[in-house]
Amino acid sequence: LFKLLFNQQVEKSGFDQFRPVLVRGKLPLLLATSRNSDLHLLSLRMALPTDIVTVPAGEVWFNAPCLSEQVTALKISNPGQKLLGYRVMSKVENRYVILPSQGSLQPKKDLTINIICHPFPFRSESPPVDTLIIEWVDAFEGETEFNEDWFVMGGIVRKKIISCTLANMNNTNVIKSFVLTNCLLMKAASNKYTIDT
Repeated sequence: LFKLLFNQQVEKSGFDQFRPVLVRGKLPLLLATSRNSDLHLLSLRMALPTDIVTVPAGEVWFNAPCLSEQVTALKISNPGQKLLGYRVMSKVENRYVILPSQGSLQPKKDLTINIICHPFPFRSESPPVDTLIIEWVDAFEGETEFNEDWFVMGGIVRKKIISCTLANMNNTNVIKSFVLTNCLLMKAASNKYTIDT
C-alpha cells in the first residue's frame, strides 16, 4: 500500500527517478530527478509529530435538546518545538461549524477555536454523543503559512477524537464541569477571571 501511494505521489509531483541518500544523524533523504532533469532534494518526514493538548481534554458539551444555536470553545496547545498544521472535522454533517477549522499552530503556543452547534431535531433514541476529529502534522521546513499539502505530502498525520456530548442540564455534575471548563477557557483567553474551587 505504501509503495502504491508513494508511486501516485511521484506521478503527481512530476518526479520519475528517486535515489536514496543517507545523511548521518538526519532523516533519510531522497535525491529526485524530475522530468526536466532538475535535481530536487526531498525529505522522508517520518518523525512522529508532538502530541497536542486540548482543554477540555476529550469532551465538549452542548445543552439538549438543541433548540437554538449554541457555541462552546476548545483550546488546542502545541507543547513541541515545531510548527504544526491542524484541521478539525465533524462526523455529523451540517450540525457543527468549527472556526477556524484549519490552520497552523506555532510552537509553545495555543489557539482557541469555537465550535458552533446548529439547532436540530433531538430524538431521545439518538446517541447523546457526536465526535469531532482533530488531525495534526508537522509543517514543511521553512514554511510558516498553513498549507493543505502538509497533510497529503507531509509526514505522519496524528488524530485525536473529541466527544460532543448532548447533556441533560438537570444533571448537576454536568453543570459544574461545563461551568468550570468555560471559566478556565475564559481565564486563558483574557487572564482577567479567577476561579474559586
